[in-house]
Amino acid sequence: MFRATASIDGSLSARLERAHQSGYAEGRREAKLMLLALGKGFEQSQAIGRLNTVIEDGRADLRAQRAIDREIDAWDMSCRIMFMVTISASKSSRR
Repeated sequence: MFRATASIDGSLSARLERAHQSGYAEGRREAKLMLLALGKGFEQSQAIGRLNTVIEDGRADLRAQRAIDREIDAWDMSCRIMFMVTISASKSSRR
């Protein structure tokens, strides 16, 4: 997760950009971990279940850090996108 500090630019656009980047990184990391654990023969329901768990935990962490709703939503969508892109790339590479 990302952490805002006093020395980092606190503007909304900078905060949203950090949320996007953090979400992309988390989505990629979690997809790679899932692929390592389950291999490429996973079921779609397993991927969706893992993604939903990651999103739920990430949203809770961001709320605890007092992130605004727009930051949480930016992180959420970025994480979902990168998770699915990583999974999709893995599926198409095994064809």
